[in-house]
Amino acid sequence: MTGKALKAPRPLKAESAKTGEQVEQFLDRIADAPVPTVAAAHGKRIKSLEDRMIVPAGNIARCGRPMRGCDETLGTDRAACAQR
Repeated sequence: MTGKALKAPRPLKAESAKTGEQVEQFLDRIADAPVPTVAAAHGKRIKSLEDRMIVPAGNIARCGRPMRGCDETLGTDRAACAQR
């Protein structure tokens, strides 16, 4: 199980790297764009790609951590258990 937890971020990192490469390609296209409207369109696409990169970055940061705490997962309340 530990090996599986360590491998989980790889697809997320690969997706993030691929998106980063796409951003770089659009930046190159902006530099070569002869018309300002083309550059603006590429700028919008870059913004969209960067917004998409935020999600995998957050998932990578949370990878390997439980989604909920022990009490939430088991449906227990420590105070209620202590009273018994």
